[in-house]
Amino acid sequence: MLMCSALNMNIPEIPPVIKPPSNNCKVKRIIFCRHAETTPNASFQLQGSGINESLNSKGINQAEALARRLASQDIEVIITSNLRRAVQTSEIIADVYPKPLKIIEEPELREISWGVWEGMVCPDLQSLLEIWQSGDFTASAPGGETPLDVRDRVLPIIYSLLKRPEKTILVVLHGRILRILLSSILYGNLYHMQSFHHRNTCVNVVDVYYEPVKNKNSPTSLANLSSVKTYEPKRKQLYPLVKSLSGGGIIISPVGLNKKTNYYGNGNGSFRMISKNNENKSNFNDRETPIFDVDLSGNDYKVKFMPIILDSVEHLTADLY
Repeated sequence: MLMCSALNMNIPEIPPVIKPPSNNCKVKRIIFCRHAETTPNASFQLQGSGINESLNSKGINQAEALARRLASQDIEVIITSNLRRAVQTSEIIADVYPKPLKIIEEPELREISWGVWEGMVCPDLQSLLEIWQSGDFTASAPGGETPLDVRDRVLPIIYSLLKRPEKTILVVLHGRILRILLSSILYGNLYHMQSFHHRNTCVNVVDVYYEPVKNKNSPTSLANLSSVKTYEPKRKQLYPLVKSLSGGGIIISPVGLNKKTNYYGNGNGSFRMISKNNENKSNFNDRETPIFDVDLSGNDYKVKFMPIILDSVEHLTADLY
């Protein structure tokens, strides 16, 4: 039996799944979590896909706290990166879960390769991030992967989950790949990677609605599905709720600001988030996540990702941050 650290009592409730807008439409809940802490994490070393460390003692306690939080969710399978830190986090979750959980290792969910920077506390990382923020997603660390490389290997895995029978899936992966993934599915581009935090064991709940159509020009009931949430949790929150441009979802822990990002009030008490340098480089509006055209096993589908909770770590007590 695992000895878990005391849980924070202010853990936000995860709202129920909203009914699909038509009988032809299906919905799947995907819970994306980052792995728990390793020693290189604690010393700010870049691990990427080449450093394959186990969790440290703090990370084990973090994973146990995450496991306790997720025990009340109807998770049916865990899909994890094949790197040791993600697999170990998944195993701790499965060990605490009240029913047997199958763990499937997926190599394409591994972290971005930082090339020769792996194992280093790299002063050149900030320069690379600024290049990405400028819109050059073909840049990489020496010998490493680009955001485009990672996007192109991770998105097919996420879409393949829609063909699985389970209704609720836990995906355990890594920090940079989380930023690439969330920017891609909630904005439809990579300009907003830095809008998302990726703290160890953070919980990101995304509901995916998908509907078969005759062709890409066919109308879809997903157009009637609003990604602006009105759910108000019953328990007191540690942080204010923020409706973000990344789909209007509930952000329990507001996204950290940088010099290129600001919050703007919209007159009704909620907020929207805009990356100033890239305001005109996206095809989204300030309320809705995109509707994607996706081929699933030779059939055309419309797909919409609805953010419910992003970067929530309220399951961690102060000593585990």
